[in-house]
Amino acid sequence: MKVIVDTTAWYGYFVKSDKFHDESVAFIDTKPEIIISNIIFEEVLALLHHRVSKKFAAEAGKTVLGLCAHTTPYVSAEENEDIMRLYAHSMQYIDYVDASIVWLSRKFDLPVFTFDEHFKRMKVHVVP
Repeated sequence: MKVIVDTTAWYGYFVKSDKFHDESVAFIDTKPEIIISNIIFEEVLALLHHRVSKKFAAEAGKTVLGLCAHTTPYVSAEENEDIMRLYAHSMQYIDYVDASIVWLSRKFDLPVFTFDEHFKRMKVHVVP
């Protein structure tokens, strides 16, 4: 199964005290073909850096890249315009990173592994 993994799932995977830890580990341990963009990668590392530590974030970053089947290159100016349009015209609670995940999901017709209910409201196929 190919899937995009959202920051909420990555955070749950790495932070044992997170309420989604067990579910995140169980899902990622099934070895799905994970697709990640630089935008998601950067948000995951920033979140772990600020909530845990820089050292923890750096190690987690290596793990994320090792688990991902594909990383997408930095988005082009044209693709960023598409993401910005989606961001500008989406609901108030959708931030730029979420808009980029919706865009990526639609571009590759892939589900998103997330615990963020916003994606369902954006009509994105969410797993589990």
